[in-house]
This record gives sequence, C-alpha cells and structure tokens, in this order.
Amino acid sequence: MRRARLAERNLAPGVAELYRLLAGEIAREVAEYGGATLVVDGVRGVEETVAEVERIFAGALDEGPVAAERGPLLRYANRAIVEQYQAYFARPWSRGDARTTVVVFACECGRDGCGADVELAVADFPAAPLLAPGH
Repeated sequence: MRRARLAERNLAPGVAELYRLLAGEIAREVAEYGGATLVVDGVRGVEETVAEVERIFAGALDEGPVAAERGPLLRYANRAIVEQYQAYFARPWSRGDARTTVVVFACECGRDGCGADVELAVADFPAAPLLAPGH
C-alpha cells in the first residue's frame, strides 16, 4: 500500500526511494527497540484503527506526558522536521529552499491541551522554543 501511495504522488524516483529507505529504517529501529507497531493498510476502518491505537497506547494515554516533558518533546519533533527539510534541500536534485518553504510546526509551550500551530519558513526556525502568539 505504501508503494501505491507513493506512486500516486508522482515523486521523482530519488525522492520515492528516499521515502522507501526511510520507512525501512524506521521499521528497523522500532523493532530493535521493541516499539509497538500498527500496520495501516486500509483493511481496518478509521474507527477500528483508532481503537487499536488506543489499545496499544492505553497506558501512555492514561498517564500522558508530564508537563515538563511536553515542551522538549515538541521541540524534538519540530527540530526533526527542520533537519529533514535541510537534508532534502542539501541534495543536488531537490527543489525549493529553506527560506521559502513554509511548514506548520507545533507550539512548544508544553501546556496541557495546547494544539496551536505556528507556520514558519524552515530557515526561520528559532534557536529558542517556538511558541504560538500569546503562549
């Protein structure tokens, strides 16, 4: 199913191969560290998939990350996005650049229930935590 979805996107062969290799690396690391996996292949409906995710992560969902961990986790996730774009733009065949590519990042305030997003050019990602206006 992943290959079909990538084919639908009409990606350049190098980009499609990068996605394929990245998916393989992620699967390898999840297995290596004993992480839970859920194959989303269209067999289950949305409700069934959500129920399975809730079952797999029931303990973590009940506990939730403590407030002190939320901000750093969001920072880590946002920084990973920046690094992925930077690695892509470093390729000679890539299109676009970090100055003009705008991405939606998660607010890093860490407050419980905050779902605010911040649209920002990749090149403008700050060294300090990224906060939505008013946070």
